[in-house]
Amino acid sequence: MKGKLKIESFVVNPVQAHCFVVSDDSGEAVIIDNGCCYTEEYKALERYVQTESLHVIEQWLTHAHFDHMLGVGEAYQRYGAGVRFHQPDSYLYKDPGGQMRMLFGSEFPCRPAPVIGGFSEEEKLVLGHHSFRVIFTPGHTPGGVCFYCEEEKILFSGDSLFANSIGRTDLPGGDFQLLSQSLREKLMVLPEDVIVFPGHGPYTSIGKEKESNPYL
Repeated sequence: MKGKLKIESFVVNPVQAHCFVVSDDSGEAVIIDNGCCYTEEYKALERYVQTESLHVIEQWLTHAHFDHMLGVGEAYQRYGAGVRFHQPDSYLYKDPGGQMRMLFGSEFPCRPAPVIGGFSEEEKLVLGHHSFRVIFTPGHTPGGVCFYCEEEKILFSGDSLFANSIGRTDLPGGDFQLLSQSLREKLMVLPEDVIVFPGHGPYTSIGKEKESNPYL
């Protein structure tokens, strides 16, 4: 009988984003939204991968804002794991420095990693003995996606859905109406006991957000 997914979160970089390492008893792992920025963050992630004897196969991005991709180049150098994201966010992936300068007036180092593919709506992603469905939720960025493991009722929502909030839409490429529609039509139809792991802040559930999220 196969084991459950194991999820380890690292809160990283000045924006306090979640970087998730997701694995199962196959030993395979993916890094979701690798925003590691500082040396101690890289070291903490590496210690975890080594301690758990994990084989990092890919890096998945829910979207290509800089705070979710600062560490992709470092992880590629260490593990050989390329990056996948939804192609409408290509222009963001190519210019993390421009994103940072627009918000902060300066930038942090961000080494690129090879892009090994995109995502398509409803695509099935395989990690060891588990699979995830790609759910396209544009609005925070044009290419925003979520990753849903139906078997274990786990959703990685990136910056599309937060506890009692949704992603900001005032940055270039944002669209409030499109994001609201995406969440209502694609996420709020999931079972209420689905646990949501967002890109920032506390974990939540679909049921809690249906009941109390003022934006939904």
